[in-house]
Amino acid sequence: MVQPQIPPQPPIVSGTKTQADIDRNKETAAHDHEDEVAARARSEDGGPASPSLAGRVASAVQRLLGRSPR
Repeated sequence: MVQPQIPPQPPIVSGTKTQADIDRNKETAAHDHEDEVAARARSEDGGPASPSLAGRVASAVQRLLGRSPR
């Protein structure tokens, strides 16, 4: 009787970063920095640092209807 064989497994790759990972991390860090700068500017202007989605939608609807937002 022939015993079933376990299929060959791919080699285990060490957990090192590739150049693509490093490049992507630099880009992500740049976007994060831009978000921080924008949030800081909004908070310094007296506006909310992170307006809620519901609030932004409500304001947009009010503008479309020609009403001033609350």
